[in-house]
Amino acid sequence: MADRVDLKTMGRADLESFVETLDEPSYRGRQLYNWIYARGETDFAEMTSLSKSLRSRLGNVAQVSSITVKRMQQSDDGTSKALFTLPSGREAETVLIPSFDALGKAQRLTVCVSSQVGCAMGCSFCATGLMGFQENLTPGAIYDQVWVMNQEAQERYGRAVSNVVFMGMGEPLLNYDAVLQSVALLTDEDTLNMSPRRITISTVGLARRIRDLADDDPRTNPAVSLHAP
Repeated sequence: MADRVDLKTMGRADLESFVETLDEPSYRGRQLYNWIYARGETDFAEMTSLSKSLRSRLGNVAQVSSITVKRMQQSDDGTSKALFTLPSGREAETVLIPSFDALGKAQRLTVCVSSQVGCAMGCSFCATGLMGFQENLTPGAIYDQVWVMNQEAQERYGRAVSNVVFMGMGEPLLNYDAVLQSVALLTDEDTLNMSPRRITISTVGLARRIRDLADDDPRTNPAVSLHAP
């Protein structure tokens, strides 16, 4: 499997280009995108809108990686915390945080996602920082965290996730390209169709990357973590 192309690292345009290398029309890439991100399918055999010959070839040259839930815990305040196992075998944490109105109905459902395993910033008060940097998450692995927690939200509260914050494990701006690609996936009208204004990207303050974020204008909310004057 190691030498197969991981389609979960690609967006729509990349998938269109990829299928063209297999002498297939670009719309097959759009079909793949729908199966992978809108339906959460990882088995080519189940992608029945694709021809059998293409599914067979994809099985030989590609794979769709996925993260798996190792443990899901719920607290008394309604928070759900998931520990995911990544394709590498390392683990990352994700939290679903509800806020309730006066009648006890879930009003806002926020997913706190991880963008890295460990972190290179080394903040002494942060358990993730003490791990050191171990791995950047792919756009698909970031997206999958929200996908799973969206299912959890639907099951527990009967409504979809409303907000995403990049405040889990890792420094998001040190995995800049993957974070922006995951935002594109999350806000695509064919997937979770989230508003970029409901996505917050947090940083300890990487000035160059903050300027890049302003230039690239993903229309998300920036947040800077200030822990020293």
